[in-house]
Amino acid sequence: FHLAPTLGGMDQIKLEPRTFVQQPALFLRLIDRYRASHVPCPNFGVQWLTSQVDERDIEGIDLSCIKSFVNGSEPISPSVTRAFIEKFGKFGFDPRAMFMVYGMTEASLQVTSPPVFTEAVFHKVDKDVFVRDQIVLPSQDDEGSLELTDVGPPVAGMRIRIVDDHDP
Repeated sequence: FHLAPTLGGMDQIKLEPRTFVQQPALFLRLIDRYRASHVPCPNFGVQWLTSQVDERDIEGIDLSCIKSFVNGSEPISPSVTRAFIEKFGKFGFDPRAMFMVYGMTEASLQVTSPPVFTEAVFHKVDKDVFVRDQIVLPSQDDEGSLELTDVGPPVAGMRIRIVDDHDP
């Protein structure tokens, strides 16, 4: 998250993790003040902002500057994502800016991502089959389903192979 923007000649605004946790509204006010366009924030941060920021503390801010709000590095909760989009949409956050990705440090960060500036996609799968057989089957039933976040296809030049201990 830091090397690519530096190489691209972009300015970066950083906030200490402790400050983020203690003053989550400050994070959003800084985005507004500096008109930040690309914001990395893992699911924990998305949840923290949604649950801890009082709308009165961010009155008058404009989050329409955000072009990509990159949510990755840990499992992404569909309900947390929806709650964030709903809460901060009132402040100009465009749902298409929520950019959910899968990344690994071992792969130099990004492994998969959806097309830029597209709406979030979620899939309901049969929970019992998924847990028991580790197979993903679509489900139309809310009861007994598990909702998964679509993190898009592999990035250009990336191949993905899922293996276990018996398939090196």
